[in-house]
Amino acid sequence: MPKNCRSDWETFAKLDPKWAVLTQPDKKHNRWDDGEFFATGIREIDSFLEKLKQLQIDISFGSALDFGCGLGRLSSALAQHFKHVTGIDISAEMINRARKLHRENPHLSFIHNPASDLACLESDKFDLVYSFITLQHVPRQDTIKNYLCEFLRVLKPGGILYFHLPSVPDYSPLRSALLRLRGFVFKLSTLLGVAPSFCFSRLRLAPYMHMTHIPSSQIKTLIETQATLVHLENDRQTNTAYLFRKNP
Repeated sequence: MPKNCRSDWETFAKLDPKWAVLTQPDKKHNRWDDGEFFATGIREIDSFLEKLKQLQIDISFGSALDFGCGLGRLSSALAQHFKHVTGIDISAEMINRARKLHRENPHLSFIHNPASDLACLESDKFDLVYSFITLQHVPRQDTIKNYLCEFLRVLKPGGILYFHLPSVPDYSPLRSALLRLRGFVFKLSTLLGVAPSFCFSRLRLAPYMHMTHIPSSQIKTLIETQATLVHLENDRQTNTAYLFRKNP
């Protein structure tokens, strides 16, 4: 993963970690309540498991991987159903906070992984690989595709892969340029000695959140050699949600 991207997420993790995970405008500047924040994860995972039921998709509840786990919002929710859940993130600060928040949960473990692969994980390990609104923040399409291939590698035969990724640009070119400019000014200001917290809270600046998309046709071509597309959804928030089952 590019160094500047890792640095941006370390900054987000120190300034406003919960908002960086769920960027609701009214929750910016550390306005997320812990209970409310983690309750969103429970609702999301309950909704996902209900969707599997409706689609009549069987799943084993042995082990799950939460890719882009942040503070463990979804990891802890998954751990209510799976025997063990591994959360993985490029931000060391996010992982440190997640470990402290969930230190008493024996069903959870967290791994800091700044690499562009999942070499830290063994093959055929997980019954579920889950990634929500994370891959879109990876700056390069080829890196995203490599992660997707890695998801399939660490997934057990017959396991479920579920992830969100925009299939069309999420921002207009003008909005994207303005966000990049804001991120540049934030970084320049901190290099000149302005405190990141002052830039974020008073100057309304922030690191740049990359927004990357990959057309659905490319995703299907990449994954359908090893897995079967079971369900696909399009909505305004996440653009495309993919549900694959790895071939036996």
